[in-house]
Amino acid sequence: MKKDGVVINNVPIEWNEGGRGYTFFGLDAITFWTRPSLVSILEPLRNEIGASLYSLIIAYEASKGTFEDYHSMVSTLGQEFTEGFLNWGRAVSTAGWGSFSVQSIDFNTKEAVVQIDNPWEMKIFKADDIRDSVPFLSGKISGIFSHAFKTNCRCEVIEAKNGQGGVQRAVLKVSPSHETLEQALHTYQQGKDLQEQLKAANIALRRNQQRITAMLDTIGERIWETDSHMIIRYVSAAVLQKYGRPLESVRGTPLFDYIYADDIPLFQSAAEAAALDPEHVVEVKVRFIGTGNEILWVYFRFKSILDISGKHEGFLGSARNITAEIELQTLLAEQQQRSIHSAKMASLGEMAAGISHEINNPLTEIIGNAWQLRKAYANNEMTPEDFESALQAIEKMSRRISEIIKGMRLVSREGSSDPFRLTSLRSIIEETLVFCKTRFAQNDVDLRILQANTDIEIECRPSQISQVLLNLLNNAFDAIQSLPEKWVEIQVETGPQSIQIQVTDSGSGIPDDVAKKLMQPFFTTKEPGKGTGLGLSISRGIVDSHGGALFLDRGCAHTSFVIQLPKRQM
Repeated sequence: MKKDGVVINNVPIEWNEGGRGYTFFGLDAITFWTRPSLVSILEPLRNEIGASLYSLIIAYEASKGTFEDYHSMVSTLGQEFTEGFLNWGRAVSTAGWGSFSVQSIDFNTKEAVVQIDNPWEMKIFKADDIRDSVPFLSGKISGIFSHAFKTNCRCEVIEAKNGQGGVQRAVLKVSPSHETLEQALHTYQQGKDLQEQLKAANIALRRNQQRITAMLDTIGERIWETDSHMIIRYVSAAVLQKYGRPLESVRGTPLFDYIYADDIPLFQSAAEAAALDPEHVVEVKVRFIGTGNEILWVYFRFKSILDISGKHEGFLGSARNITAEIELQTLLAEQQQRSIHSAKMASLGEMAAGISHEINNPLTEIIGNAWQLRKAYANNEMTPEDFESALQAIEKMSRRISEIIKGMRLVSREGSSDPFRLTSLRSIIEETLVFCKTRFAQNDVDLRILQANTDIEIECRPSQISQVLLNLLNNAFDAIQSLPEKWVEIQVETGPQSIQIQVTDSGSGIPDDVAKKLMQPFFTTKEPGKGTGLGLSISRGIVDSHGGALFLDRGCAHTSFVIQLPKRQM
């Protein structure tokens, strides 16, 4: 392949006929340099991002490859930099860059003024701002002089005009700069004209809104938007299809028109919270009026949306029909209460013999005292003192039976709908122990009651706390039957914020693999037929509903469960 070329100002310019084209300074693929008009292919980019930002990018790219230019200037093109620069300028002028001259140069102040006549960039770009007229050449010159002055320099176009005879001219001033081109580019990006940013943002926003709307309509998510007064501006197709309403009949109507009247204050409260904290997503469950006036439960999640000035202008959120979930939760709650009641009855059944014994003993004494009264009265043998003593015994035994019945009512009643009330912790413990004392005593189980701090009052549903305590006592009783040492201890401790009722037995603890499953429904360590596996699970649910916690004390050397309840704040 034939190679031809010329040397201009010591710079070889070669080309291959039918080959790759030019080489310039020994470099291939310099079409951009030797044929500047091809830069016009970047015109769409310039129109898209704006002339000023485009100029900074071009200058930045042009400045990156200037070390080779500077090295050529000082090593082969001249005795000193200025001569080398001018020779370099004459060389590149053959590629159409323009004619270079140096008006002034000062290595002390590190400043220079460079003139370029007929620069190719001014012929291509019709810049409104002279600073944007020769971006490529500005970048080249600032990069070259940064090497020459050994400091970072910037290049400012101080003159760009059409001269006499159609000659175009650009005058560039080079001076030191603490800001690199990368920093200048970053600064410019941050300080772009606000209107241009908003224009681009609004275009992107409209495009994104169209895409999001299409996606939401496709996936069926129920999305809505209102203004600050809850007037509907948009609802997704899924809402309209669900309720059979055209968009025109919904847009412009208050969202509150579709919310059950009693729940509007709750929704308004959530909306006020969202407006006050735009970063927060609020959640609320309210009843909703369907097209057939049926009442539905709807779960709303929404947040405030802001205008360009940061002012609250409306709400955007989602809505989900949770009627089926609410009905299922209600059913599960009813089933749970039935399970709790069944567990209570099972506990009473396990203690039936002990309860019978507890009642039979005082009844026997009452009958015996009544028989003695009748006999003494018939024989005229009773003194007033004997009569009073017999009556006191009958009253004592009657109160004992009354306490047992009161305890049975406490444990056996279904207390989920009972109101919370202040109750003596001592009374709950004593009325629960009515069912345990005889059973524990008959099986040689030492039941220890530490009375410290039991005079405190707690706000609770007494029957439910009694059920939890009774369940823990029954579990402890069953767990220690085969142990040589059998005891169960109840201890109450109070802290600044909570009260703890601790039930500890003489067992040596529970293995970790079992402890992890203890609170799971239907898990039991008892033999088949001797436990439902619901006791601890239900008990934990009861304590949770009181704002407390039920847990196994892993730090105790024995087996110990703790009922932790919030302390009444005075």
